[in-house]
Amino acid sequence: MKNGIPPQIILLLTLLFGVWGCGGEKASRPKDSIACVGGECLTERDLEYRIPEAYREKITLEEKKGYVRSWIENEILYQEAKNERFDQDKRIQSLLNQRIRETIVQEFVEAKLKDKIRISPDEVERYFQQNQTRFVWEDNFVRISHIFTKGTPGISLAEVMFKQGNKFEDVASQISEDERTKRNGGDIGLVRVGDLSLEISDYVLKLKTNEISSPIHTSYGYEIIKVTDRKQKGDPQEFEWAKEQIVNILTSEYRQREIDKIIKPLSEKMIIKTFDWASDVTLNETK
Repeated sequence: MKNGIPPQIILLLTLLFGVWGCGGEKASRPKDSIACVGGECLTERDLEYRIPEAYREKITLEEKKGYVRSWIENEILYQEAKNERFDQDKRIQSLLNQRIRETIVQEFVEAKLKDKIRISPDEVERYFQQNQTRFVWEDNFVRISHIFTKGTPGISLAEVMFKQGNKFEDVASQISEDERTKRNGGDIGLVRVGDLSLEISDYVLKLKTNEISSPIHTSYGYEIIKVTDRKQKGDPQEFEWAKEQIVNILTSEYRQREIDKIIKPLSEKMIIKTFDWASDVTLNETK
């Protein structure tokens, strides 16, 4: 989701709410509390700490309410688990200790690497030119635009507008009831053919590029679709589609290089020992 928070972040926050409980006091309710279960409270500050900085300005009120709901559910279960002394389990304590260490390391690394990794457009393009054979479409994709309405009156109006010579994008902007795509002329973007519903995929396979379908009745309503592009499995990717992947590759490489620079001098000052079956484990050499 472009404007919201990715599902994996939501899942992580939900887990953290359950694992760490809250920062509230048992004796009294903190002034900035937004929810309490028994004597434990979730505060605005707790919520702010647990949302990654990159997403804080993107979070919607409904998403925040969802986090509060998840916290309440997890706090109920957490308190009952403590009542049954699950927090005394050695395995669980080990898992918690590891999660705490991983979180501290992550925050430490992020602080050390802040503003150090910069990738220029020239680097991205150069990497693409030198590694073009790596970037191919791994499956069949289509780029689709659609007009969606819940009933037949909207579809009938769309067909009239087509007969009057209106462009598909203009009709979608005026008629479509899909608020997410209508502002872009109905453009859904690239979709894996295998991910399409059977109703839609049947039309997609028959349509020529830029051909407009007849109305399609689905379980949600009615759609008119237009295939604007096709990508066949094995075809080379254009730079436009590969550049985001390249940025991720370069970011990962540069990040590991900087981490190696931190680890090498530290490892030389510390006594590191391995034993038994792990006796041949060594650190990777800094590149």
